[in-house]
Amino acid sequence: MANSNEHQRAELASHLLANRSRARLRDGLKDVCAALEGMVAAEPPQQLRASILAALPAMAARPAAGPTGRALVRSRLAPRRRICRSGSSPELFCTRPG
Repeated sequence: MANSNEHQRAELASHLLANRSRARLRDGLKDVCAALEGMVAAEPPQQLRASILAALPAMAARPAAGPTGRALVRSRLAPRRRICRSGSSPELFCTRPG
């Protein structure tokens, strides 16, 4: 892992030497990060969250619980897919006819 990090650092150093404008941008971002880390966290006013939420338009109700994300995609694709074997070729996914 250390070798990979060293390689990435060397690539970055080479890139920054070849692209001075990007090196200046990186330096500026490092300054911003340092300034942000030096700031004291401030607590927002107590009613801020409630007032923001009250100002948002009402949202439609969420649909009934069911599959989401990858599970939704799998549930939609599963009925249309089956595993096929073709001679000596490995198993492949193929679409059912019709």
